[in-house]
Amino acid sequence: MIRQENTGVSSARNRGISDARSELVAFLDADDEWLPDFLETILRLKDQFPECGVYATSYVYCRPGGHKRPAILRGLPDGFNEGILHDYFRIAANSDPPLYHQP
Repeated sequence: MIRQENTGVSSARNRGISDARSELVAFLDADDEWLPDFLETILRLKDQFPECGVYATSYVYCRPGGHKRPAILRGLPDGFNEGILHDYFRIAANSDPPLYHQP
């Protein structure tokens, strides 16, 4: 167990990362839900794209009142299901964030 003075979520996250004893670190915040195959998908992506430093899956926005919608990513090649985002910022400028974290 890690103990430290409460200095905010970013500080706690950074401390957890620095103390991690694994090659990969996955984030699961209180308002997140992983689908049953999430970790298997991340490990498969790591094996398929070992040169990458961040791995992610699609996500769903959940709004107050129960409204849900999938994230919208514009600028991906037709039929893109998985792969490397070579121009993250171009896609992010025209879409929902390709990687999303609610602090």
